[in-house]
Amino acid sequence: MKNIGLLLLVGLMLSHTMLYSQATGFSLSSAKDLNTTLNENSGLEYCRGKLWTHNDSGSGPKIYSINPNDGSILQTITLEGITNKDWEDLAADGYYLYIADTGNNSNGARTDLVIYKINLDDIPLMNDATIPNNKIDSIRFYYPEQGLTPTPVASNETEYDCEAILIRNDIIHLFTKDWTSASYGYGTTEYLLPNIPHPTGDKYPAKLFHRHDNIGFLVTGADNAGVNQVVLVGYQNVVPGDHYVRVYSGFQGDDISSGKIYPTRLGTALEFGQVEAVCFGENPFEGYISNEKFEQYVSLIPMTITIPAKVKPFTISYNNAADTTQITTGSAGGGIQGNIRYNSKRKHIEGFNGLYWIPLVVQ
Repeated sequence: MKNIGLLLLVGLMLSHTMLYSQATGFSLSSAKDLNTTLNENSGLEYCRGKLWTHNDSGSGPKIYSINPNDGSILQTITLEGITNKDWEDLAADGYYLYIADTGNNSNGARTDLVIYKINLDDIPLMNDATIPNNKIDSIRFYYPEQGLTPTPVASNETEYDCEAILIRNDIIHLFTKDWTSASYGYGTTEYLLPNIPHPTGDKYPAKLFHRHDNIGFLVTGADNAGVNQVVLVGYQNVVPGDHYVRVYSGFQGDDISSGKIYPTRLGTALEFGQVEAVCFGENPFEGYISNEKFEQYVSLIPMTITIPAKVKPFTISYNNAADTTQITTGSAGGGIQGNIRYNSKRKHIEGFNGLYWIPLVVQ
């Protein structure tokens, strides 16, 4: 993903981050600089106790386990025989990791959009490794509104760029980075895909599920936690490059807009860098946001402003007690009938019925 490319004024350099929220407390902890190998990081996912990321276009087909406490790389996993054309995000369901090669901003006309799927059991607990090509599934797709042979458009002028995916109930949700929506409040289109390759190896037509208008930013990352909490993150591509996070909570079914929506302004590009990814962590009230390395020349100074690639922990606290569900973390073992917990492996809330932990929809 290329830099926002704003013509920034001197006054913007002196601005201070205003972190506010309409109905929830979204707070960021101290950011840590990422290893410079990850200057072009573009996705985040936390699964099985590890935080994973990757770089975007022009980098190798690698995912990296990172230490959020100091930004160091702990483990490098290479995908054999795979090209990183424009990797943009990660998602996980407790058993598989999904890698979205869905970036499409150069001309909006890619015909090789794909989501790679690898078994988490094929990733060793320690040490670098290579996943053999025969253990990598490819979920290929296209946008039916474009057809199989899309018409190219100018750079950053397409509706069909995508930098954000998540998986819920074995369905992949894609949130587009709709560059054309900047003039009317910004929006994203949510598409759905099966989480397995097409039986014949063909491309799936992505199913248009929902249009989210007036969200206030271009979507660059997404994740879900529990059965009814989703977070989107992104930025505005106009001066001063405001960055936002948007938490959806308490919705029923798959329509995230049917619940409560909590938007928070994070700051400008000069304060935050360029946000690229977001994920929840061990529980649905904490997680991580990352930005790629950001450089911008300011002609009035003149000088170049540089913000390193960083990872930033976040926490969510609901101001309205009715919006808060008391849950505990865990992934195995017994419990007391009536208890509920958050299963960090399957990424959903479970209730104990006296015999088993079962998925639970929280009202």
